[in-house]
Amino acid sequence: MDDNFRGQRRLFPHPLPKLDGIPSEAYKEALRRSEFPPILAPPLWTRCVPFKEQFSHRTPSESIGNNYSPRAKHLNIDRLKDKQHSSQSSSEKQAAGSSACPPGREKFSHHRRDKSSHASSSSEAEQEPENSEAASSRPLSPGEQLDLMCRQEEELRASQTEPSDSDMERYMYYINNCIPISEMAPYLHQHTVNIMKLLPPEPEDNKRDFQVLRENLLEQAEQEYYFSNQKSIVDYILMDPSERQRLSIFSIPKPFPRRVISAPVPWSLSYKEARLWQSQHLFVTCPIMVQMQDFWNERLSCLRFVKLENLKSTTWSLPLPPSEFEQFVQRQCQAARDELLQSWLPFCASLFVNLESPSLIPSTKQAAHAGFQEIFSCAAALMSLQLRGLVSASLQDLQEFFMIHQQGNDFGEMFDEMKHIQPQTLLVELQVEDTHIEFIPCLQECWEVIHRAFMEIVKSAEKLPRVRGP
Repeated sequence: MDDNFRGQRRLFPHPLPKLDGIPSEAYKEALRRSEFPPILAPPLWTRCVPFKEQFSHRTPSESIGNNYSPRAKHLNIDRLKDKQHSSQSSSEKQAAGSSACPPGREKFSHHRRDKSSHASSSSEAEQEPENSEAASSRPLSPGEQLDLMCRQEEELRASQTEPSDSDMERYMYYINNCIPISEMAPYLHQHTVNIMKLLPPEPEDNKRDFQVLRENLLEQAEQEYYFSNQKSIVDYILMDPSERQRLSIFSIPKPFPRRVISAPVPWSLSYKEARLWQSQHLFVTCPIMVQMQDFWNERLSCLRFVKLENLKSTTWSLPLPPSEFEQFVQRQCQAARDELLQSWLPFCASLFVNLESPSLIPSTKQAAHAGFQEIFSCAAALMSLQLRGLVSASLQDLQEFFMIHQQGNDFGEMFDEMKHIQPQTLLVELQVEDTHIEFIPCLQECWEVIHRAFMEIVKSAEKLPRVRGP
């Protein structure tokens, strides 16, 4: 009987090991996660990704766009439509829009279109009396603005509850423990430099205490930087009601209200009149002016009346006789002038011939004549500014070409061998006679040649035709 009893005892499993009383790390982590659910997702390509993004299966770009605002959390890239060309008719656009939607999303697009059209019609009906009332209403005084802001703050305070002790405890826990510093932008050294510029100089009598105080303040500034970023991230995530429910934080501390009071604007009427006059008589942002400026920047921004690259090429070998140099400048100026007449002027004229903007065509005949005159005057002024810039740039380039010899023959204490091989500009012959030396041509004629070169650039821009009205 004892043997049978021993055999039965062997059928029982071995006893469990005794607990040492200290829970494991895995148990601690599981217990902590059950009490404080995570607020951020594990480290991915992007930083500070909310935990809720794990259930959306979005791409990184969609995740960034959806987290820009809680109201845009359901936007997807595949719902974006291709941009339609303006040349299509309304029926073609409607057909293209309906064919562009997949069959599964056709119902969604029609529902969204009907809903938006209904909302726009209702909003227009509601805005008509409001706009008429707002147009005749006077601006609020500073006291009225302050009363209005206080009333709005009271309404907001009445609709929201104060955070409980549990909310504050969990709120501060997520700020201090759940937003790692490695996920945020680092504290830049330039911030410290900017703070140091605002500090007064160190006193002579208490220099040590001042240094300790400065180090403490700089350390506090860095801590406040990271704390403010952590608080902003937590506040932004808690804007989603579902996240508040998951994290069991139903209310957070309210920030101190910011009150900005606008001063009375006595010049509002004059501003509206000036703005209306500029929109009717100043055509700076007119499509024609923009196209003229774009054409100049793309095709003629590098144009010069005298191209100095040709002087340095192998075709022309410096130095040149004064007569040949003057002929070279004249040919260059004539070539630039011909290019302006053959490309720039016809393009500007074609813009007015093919005018298609209805906003630039006044309704009445008398207003049309005056309006067209103002448009042509504005275009002529823009063309004059472009020519003036061309002349100024050409003069500066020619001046820089002559400025390589501004130091003259004064080599100073140290002689530079490279100056000896610099190419000269004008070729002057020396003729020795009995007791004196003659320059052919004389130096005065050389100065006149240089002066005529600059004047040739100025004259090349004169009498160039502009676009003129009828």
